[in-house]
Formats: sequence, C-alpha cells, structure tokens
Amino acid sequence: MRELLQILRDILTFKRGPQDLPYAPNLTIASVVAVLLIPLAVSVLFGDKPLSQTLPRLIVTNAVPIGLMYLLLHARGFNSRFMQTLLAQTLTSIVFLALAAPLLWMLGDISPESTRLMRPEQALPGLLFLVAAIWKLCVEAHILRHSLDVPFFAGMLVTILIGIANVIVLAALFGERAASAAGV
Repeated sequence: MRELLQILRDILTFKRGPQDLPYAPNLTIASVVAVLLIPLAVSVLFGDKPLSQTLPRLIVTNAVPIGLMYLLLHARGFNSRFMQTLLAQTLTSIVFLALAAPLLWMLGDISPESTRLMRPEQALPGLLFLVAAIWKLCVEAHILRHSLDVPFFAGMLVTILIGIANVIVLAALFGERAASAAGV
C-alpha cells in the first residue's frame, strides 16, 4: 500500500506514469466505484437534485472519458495499458475530489444561476480551486502522454478534447445545463 501511495504521489508530481502502477483489476474497479460514490454521496447529502437525476449524469460523466480513453489506446495498439491508465486516472481523481471538496464548501453558491458576485472571502478558495483544476488537467495530460506514447502537448490536447466530448454528450443526453451541473 505504501508503494502504491508513493507511485500515486510521483504521478501527481509528474515523476512517474501509469506504467509504474501495478496491473490490479480489483483495485481499478474499486477506484472506479469510489470515483462514482464520492460525488454521489456529496450530491445526496448536500445537493438539491434527487438520486434519479444525479446518478445517470454521474455515470455518463465518468463513462464517456473511460470509453474514449479505451478507444484511443485500442487505436494506438496499447490495449494492455488500459487497466493501469484507468487506475492512474481514477486514483488521481480521488485525490482531486478530496482537494476540491473543502474548497467548494468554502466557495458556497457560485452556480451560473446565482446573481451574486464572488465575495472577498471566496477569492482565496476560488483561486485555489482554479489552481487544483489546472493541476488536474496537467496530471490527466501527463497520464495520457505516457499511456498513448505521445508528447505532453498531445496529451493535453487529447485531455481537452475528451472534456469537450464529455460536455457535448452530457448536453445531448441531459440538456444544456447538465454539463455545468455535472461539474465538467
């Protein structure tokens, strides 16, 4: 477990890639379930939408990037890298969910429907959230760079395109506001 946490730390600091993680299907499945359950629990506890609305959006929000990542790895002939790539993506997502949760709590209501401007006490959590979001984007690009065997810039481009595709699918399935409500 300690070695796994060290590898995760090194992935988050761009020193290692998903190829350094063990091939662990059970751990990968558990991490995918955690990535689904953590935001679901937060939504149920603090959200205003019923589970019947939240769960399908959450599943699609996670399934689209996973499916696209699988297709990209398959197209490049790197099928064997899927499990470790998915493990790296989900473990790092769990870390970023843990970082984002207190920041989002401190930010309070900043939804697009809100007419309020950001209050001064929201500035620091907002800035820290922005830094965490940029860091998450870079980590995802780093993971894809290693998995797809492409330069970092290409990994970044693929990461951004996957995010855009996710927003398009969410908007098509759940309506225009679904993408922003899903946190994408």
